[in-house]
Amino acid sequence: MTPGAYSLVDLDQRPDLAAEVLALFTASPPGANHLVCGLPAYMGLPASPESLSQAAGVLIALSGNRAAGALALCPYSEEQITLWGPAVAKGAGSETGARLIDAAREALHLSPYGSMRALADTRNRRSRTLLLAHGFTTWKDTYCYERELGGAAQPGTSRVRRAAVRDHAVLATIFIQGFPDSDHCIPSLQRRESEGYRHYLLEDDGVVAAAAAIQDAGGRGWLKLVAMRPEMRGKHLSKRLLEGVLAEEGKRHTRALALEVLADNAPAIHLYESVGFKRRWTATIFTGPV
Repeated sequence: MTPGAYSLVDLDQRPDLAAEVLALFTASPPGANHLVCGLPAYMGLPASPESLSQAAGVLIALSGNRAAGALALCPYSEEQITLWGPAVAKGAGSETGARLIDAAREALHLSPYGSMRALADTRNRRSRTLLLAHGFTTWKDTYCYERELGGAAQPGTSRVRRAAVRDHAVLATIFIQGFPDSDHCIPSLQRRESEGYRHYLLEDDGVVAAAAAIQDAGGRGWLKLVAMRPEMRGKHLSKRLLEGVLAEEGKRHTRALALEVLADNAPAIHLYESVGFKRRWTATIFTGPV
């Protein structure tokens, strides 16, 4: 295959190629060739039609009528998009991935996104080298943790329960105080729940002290947010919240809970490990211009 043999299309233009694109991403599970999914809730899971459908777009490099490579663009924030891939077919050549990154930049040039990010498994030297050669720089390492729920701990003395609609206002306040840059509460928590999220709260002495947001992803839950009411920090309630969430999710027959945490966030890592989360793999976060 040569660069001149490629043409570029979007998956929306060629939905008949969905199975081939899915096969390209499926061939890169966690390990030396791991391509980290740009959608956090699906990190470490096998690629699925659902995960591809949630991408903002999927670019395909065609060789004849076959998919030689694919790159998914995954929304991260209003200003930034995350790359998933590029995934390249065996024998397609390294220039395929480079061309897809260039095509992504061109496609995003007039978009609201000001920059791109990508996560490269620390074991995948090829992916890291490609990103560094195409204008990306390293930011921080991040860990993916997971906790099987077969023997979930029981909640502590504080009360943990699934949030009702009447709880949404106070939960939104707690989330915004803890994560002022997050868009999770926009437009509403009710909207998020219609998108597959579950919200939990912890009550201490009759006061809602903390909240958590779980995103459902194919039988595994993704712990997106854990936030504490500012005036109640220091009371060691975070562990009780997580123990309660684990127990409630276990009752739902959720297979496991997973999460992402920056490698330099020692207090959070200690908390997650204290309730049984295990590190599965490490990735480096890369950022680059559009």
